[in-house]
Amino acid sequence: MHRLLPTVLLVVFGAGSAHAQPRSGDLAAAEALFDEGRRMSAAGRFAEACARFEASMAVLPRLGVQLNLADCYEHLGKTASAWVAFGEAAALARRISDNREAFARQRKAALVPRLCRVRILIANNSVDALVVMRDGVPVQASAFGADVPVDPGMHTVEATAPGRVSWSLRVAVPETQPVTLVNIPDLARDPAAAEAPETSGRRHPAPAAWIALGAGTVGIAAGSGLALAARSLWQEAQPWCTSDQACTNAAYALVQRSRRDGDLATAAFAIGGAALVAGVVLYLRAPHDRELRVRVVPALAPGASGVTITGAF
Repeated sequence: MHRLLPTVLLVVFGAGSAHAQPRSGDLAAAEALFDEGRRMSAAGRFAEACARFEASMAVLPRLGVQLNLADCYEHLGKTASAWVAFGEAAALARRISDNREAFARQRKAALVPRLCRVRILIANNSVDALVVMRDGVPVQASAFGADVPVDPGMHTVEATAPGRVSWSLRVAVPETQPVTLVNIPDLARDPAAAEAPETSGRRHPAPAAWIALGAGTVGIAAGSGLALAARSLWQEAQPWCTSDQACTNAAYALVQRSRRDGDLATAAFAIGGAALVAGVVLYLRAPHDRELRVRVVPALAPGASGVTITGAF
């Protein structure tokens, strides 16, 4: 009789409203789910009833639905869920000045002696970026060592950290045991993670990458300057030349200087471009291959210039 009375009281109290102005469609859906939940609860089909009450709360949170959901959880033996739900119902009743607040608080207090708790202990709190999950929900570091109410039954505790071997445990929490201890060991280092090359995060290229990039930038800049100088000299000589073979002595000297500067500009562009390519390759390959070696050898000859690149890519 003690177990039936709360359910009867909840039905008499009705669904209740939180002073909101819901749309008619939302209200109809929430009311239909609530009514189905009450019928299933009266028939002892509590698992189905809880699902209906949860769905009704998702559509439109109301005090009466929350109280029925909490009562349904208690019938299923989900004492921690019922304890939380009655607390949320009391808080909602207080916000809307509903006299069912005292009823909700009484039901919550009555559950305290029946609560099962889990205490999670960490062997090594200094592990960087340690993540602990209980049933897929993150456990805050402040909750380590605290007795946290959970529903009786099977629970899964997992621990992960970068560079460490993951750990997990399926633990049974019996109704008769007030506190169940879960000891998370010091996570072993993952040999595969230690041997694997760094593939993400900040790059740390070798100094040769910066040298090559700098040399490439200087080479391109020098080539541009020499090319402009060669063009200027050529244009200055043209008024004094009727052909390549017929120039004044002064104009011929300008033509020769123009050709020399043009050759140097070509060589500077070639060397600078090759150095830039090498620098980019070194930079991009740094996380995977710190031993990459690239050698750039310029080749100059009268009337021609080039560059030779050797190395492993």
